[in-house]
Amino acid sequence: MIPRRIIEHVKKQHWTGACIGPATVIPGTFIGPLAKNRNTARHDRALEMQYLQRLHDDIKLSIQQANFNIWVLHIQYQLEEGMLAHLASCRLEGSERNRFAAGMYLFGHINPPPLVLGTIDELRSTGRMGLIRDTGLRTQLAAESWQDKQITQVWKLVMARINPALFFMEKHFQVKLPPSGISQGEAAMHGMPNEGH
Repeated sequence: MIPRRIIEHVKKQHWTGACIGPATVIPGTFIGPLAKNRNTARHDRALEMQYLQRLHDDIKLSIQQANFNIWVLHIQYQLEEGMLAHLASCRLEGSERNRFAAGMYLFGHINPPPLVLGTIDELRSTGRMGLIRDTGLRTQLAAESWQDKQITQVWKLVMARINPALFFMEKHFQVKLPPSGISQGEAAMHGMPNEGH
């Protein structure tokens, strides 16, 4: 259609129309896709920044949970050490009963290493991992995801070995707990100062 108009302008010697037609059509065919590509790239960069911020937040949360676990394990160790000392001496003062019960309840309990993988899982499942331009970061994210799967498998084996001891302790030692139970953090803090947390 457009070439036909140009030919008609040339036949009628309308040089202005013959020149203006190609001058408006040719740039349009190049500028349109360029503008679309630029908009797509801008959108991808905005998404990348959102994902990077979310990854940062996930890592911060993982660190906070890891630090809490370390704190709980430190107190748990103190309670379990005290509980074993009471068992060895076969003596328990009334004022020490709560700490003894908490040590008994926590004996053998361990938590898996906390790693928040929500954003990594989303990037992988939606096929958007390529939005992260830093190839080193992409490689590290893939490695973390793989390592977490390995830890989960090992964790199942660890728990399979620990659970019989936990069941034995719960069966042979009566510990008074609230009807709703008690969390590991609550038990660890039972009778202990809130130091370092």
